[in-house]
Amino acid sequence: MKRTTENWVSAALASAFLVYVALRAWLLPITHDEGATILNHVPRLVFDTLTFEKEANPNNHILNTLGIKVMLGLFPGNQLVVRLPVLIGCAFYVWAAVQLSRRWSEQVWVRLFTLVILLGSPCLSEFFGLARGYGLAIGLMAMAILKAWDFFENNSARTLRSAFIFAGLAVYANFTLLLFFGPFCVLLLAAAWQKNRSWVTFWPVIRPAFYTIGIFVLLWITPLSRLSKDRELVNWEQLGSNFDTIQRQMTSMIHRNPYLGENTVLMFSWAALIGIIIGLAMAIWQWRKQNWQLFTDPKVFVAALFAGALVANLINTQVLHTAQLNARLSLFFYPLFALLLAGMADWLWSQWGKRSWIYLAPLCLLLLINNVRCLDLRRSFEWWFDADNFEVLNKMREIQTSENRTTPYSFDCNWAMLNSFTCHVNEFPQGYDRLAEHLVWHPDRVPVVGPEFFYAIKNEDISALNDAYEVVCKTSTGTLLHKKQGQ
Repeated sequence: MKRTTENWVSAALASAFLVYVALRAWLLPITHDEGATILNHVPRLVFDTLTFEKEANPNNHILNTLGIKVMLGLFPGNQLVVRLPVLIGCAFYVWAAVQLSRRWSEQVWVRLFTLVILLGSPCLSEFFGLARGYGLAIGLMAMAILKAWDFFENNSARTLRSAFIFAGLAVYANFTLLLFFGPFCVLLLAAAWQKNRSWVTFWPVIRPAFYTIGIFVLLWITPLSRLSKDRELVNWEQLGSNFDTIQRQMTSMIHRNPYLGENTVLMFSWAALIGIIIGLAMAIWQWRKQNWQLFTDPKVFVAALFAGALVANLINTQVLHTAQLNARLSLFFYPLFALLLAGMADWLWSQWGKRSWIYLAPLCLLLLINNVRCLDLRRSFEWWFDADNFEVLNKMREIQTSENRTTPYSFDCNWAMLNSFTCHVNEFPQGYDRLAEHLVWHPDRVPVVGPEFFYAIKNEDISALNDAYEVVCKTSTGTLLHKKQGQ
C-alpha cells in the first residue's frame, strides 16, 4: 500500500470517528451525571472549583467543569455546547492516535492496525461525546505520550515540559489519571537521564519540566486532601478485585453483547489479562535487547508506562484501600492496552512477517463486528434511562399545541432523570421552558398526585399514579403520564 493511500485510509478512519462522536454529542439528551456537573459545580466560582472549597465530590472533574463554564459564557447553552470541552479532548486523542500510528512501525499494516485499535473501543467513543472529564483526560494523556515520543527524538527541554503540561492537565481533567501521572514522571525522567548521562546536560533539559511538576503538585494538594475524605473513594462500587475492574471495562466495551454466550465477558476478560502478560513479557525482552534503554524504542516506554499504571492501581487499592476502579474510572487504561497490543503486532511482524496476520486479523474482525453492533445515536450505555427525554418533551409540545395552551405544564419524573430534564428546561434556551415549569430537584420518593405530567421509568411509579393519570405514550425507557381531567 502506497503512503498516500495509507494517509487517506487513516484520514477516513479518524474522520468517521470524529463525526460519530460529534453526532452523539448533538443528539443525546444530557445524562444524569452531566446534569449534576452542570447544575451543581459549573455555577460556582472558579476558586471553589479548583479547590473543592464547598464540596469535594468526584463528580467535579475540574478542567471539564471550567471548560463548560467558559463555553456557557460564550455560547447559548445546549447539549452540544456543554460537550465542547470533551470534544476538544477527542480531537486531541484522534490527532495523537494518527501521529503515533504513523511512527509506530515500518510496516504499513501494523500502522493501520495501531490506529484501528486505538479508535476501536465503543466505551471510549461514548465518553468522548459526553460532558464528563474522562474523555478530556484521555485526550490530554494521549498528547502527553505523543510529546514524550517527540522528546525521545529531539531531546528538547521545551518538548519535555510540554509532555508534563499535558500529563498534568490530564490529571486536572480527572484525578484518576494520577495513576498515569506518577509512572509517567518516573519513566520519562529516567529516559531523560539515559539520554543525558551528565548532570551538566541533564539538568538544563529537565529543569522546566521539574518546575512544571512542582507547580501542578502544589495546586493539587488542597483539592486532593479534601477529596480524600469523600466516602465514594472507599465505597465506590465495592468490587471484589482488580479483575472485576477488567470485567466491568470489558462489559462496557462490548455493551453486553453475548458473542460467546453468558460467559462472554469472563472469556474476553481472561483473554485481555493473558494478552497483557504476554505483551509485557515481550516488552521486557525488547527492553533487554536494547540494553534497558527506555528511549530507543518508544513502544517499550509505553509498555513500561502501562505496567507502571497497573502497579500504581494495585498500590492504590491494596495498600491505600481505596475502591476498585469501575469501567468509567479505568477507561484511561484502554489506550495504553491498545498500544501494548500494537507493540506486540510490530514485534511479531519483525519476526514472523505476513504470518502475523494470524494475530492481526482476528482482532481487527472482532473490533469491526463489535463497533458495528455498538453503534448508537440514541442513548448512553451507562445512563440509558435519559435516552428518550427529548421524545418526552416533544410529545408534551404536541399536546400543548393541540390544546392551544400557551402556559407551561407542571411536570415531575423519577429523580434519576431529573438532572437531565432540569438542564433542558431550566438552563438551556431551547424553548422547553415554555413546556414545563421550573423544575426543582428532589430525592427518590413515591410520586404524588399533583403535576400535570409525570414521566415514569418504574412500574411502581405507574401503579402509584394509575387512578389519577392516563398513559400518553410509552418510550423505550419509560411511560409519560398525563393527569386526568378533574383530578
